[in-house]
Amino acid sequence: MPRQSSNAYPNYEKSLLKRQTLGRPKTLTKLKNEIAAYLKIKGNTQQINDIVNLLKGNNIIKNTLEEKITYLK
Repeated sequence: MPRQSSNAYPNYEKSLLKRQTLGRPKTLTKLKNEIAAYLKIKGNTQQINDIVNLLKGNNIIKNTLEEKITYLK
């Protein structure tokens, strides 16, 4: 995993968890777009996917294979 992804992840995770569930992205596409915009990494698909995988690995989201996201926290 790129070093930059692991450094940017805590900032995004904190921002995501501060919001109520209703204010969070409901689809994987919207989540990826929000990550790219929030961290200013548009066009860096690998880094965005790394952050999505970290969200799944840290039990923030349940699934990454379906379009609809289920939040665990």
